[in-house]
Amino acid sequence: MGSYEHLEKAINELLRLDEFPIGWKFVKDESELTGVALVKKKVYSCQMLKIASQGGYVHAATENELSCRHERYIFGMEPLQDKHLEIQMKYAKTKDVAEKWFLERAPKTKCKGIMVGPLGKVTFTPDLIVLIVNAWQATRCIHAYLHESGEDFQFVIGPSAIPCAYGAVYVYNTGKPNLVTACSGARAYGKFEKNDLSFFMPFQDVDKFVEGLRETHRKGVTVPLLLDLGFPPRPAKSVFERDRAT
Repeated sequence: MGSYEHLEKAINELLRLDEFPIGWKFVKDESELTGVALVKKKVYSCQMLKIASQGGYVHAATENELSCRHERYIFGMEPLQDKHLEIQMKYAKTKDVAEKWFLERAPKTKCKGIMVGPLGKVTFTPDLIVLIVNAWQATRCIHAYLHESGEDFQFVIGPSAIPCAYGAVYVYNTGKPNLVTACSGARAYGKFEKNDLSFFMPFQDVDKFVEGLRETHRKGVTVPLLLDLGFPPRPAKSVFERDRAT
């Protein structure tokens, strides 16, 4: 464990984030919860992300507090039930399609809870870093991650688009980053805005990521990106007019 304030500062300065970078840890043993505030009511993990990213709170929830049926299955806290299938039918044509997604496609893990908080405040070693970003900031995350290797990304998402599965669990299981949208629950209850995207990455890659941000920033790819303003300024309709000087 250690202080990650320097990482938070670097990421914030280079990406100009509106919200705190978040550290996320899967709790496998309740002894890990020592010193971290436990929420006092039922919550969703997406709500916890916003409490951390906007409010700056470090907090935890166990299987007793996490209430989203989808994430409870994804986190290995309860078996597949008809209630899960009923909820998934919003995104699946048939019950068989819904069941197949749960059993064969949905990323899954086994944990007793999660801890999240601003990267600069957490005292635990995160499994993941989560960045709430807009489209250009997401592009800068891609620049940073691929600066060294020059490879391609293949982002993964599924029918209900739940960030707990395709963000946290997928990245935890594969060791690969992922850029995800917010599901309907994350928008309705987690208060994710219409332009919010979430970039999840393994914590072990953070130094490479920050170095990629610094190097691409040094080469002129910045947030915000200075546009070519042109001189002298001309109205947009000028593109349809012949230059009188010619």
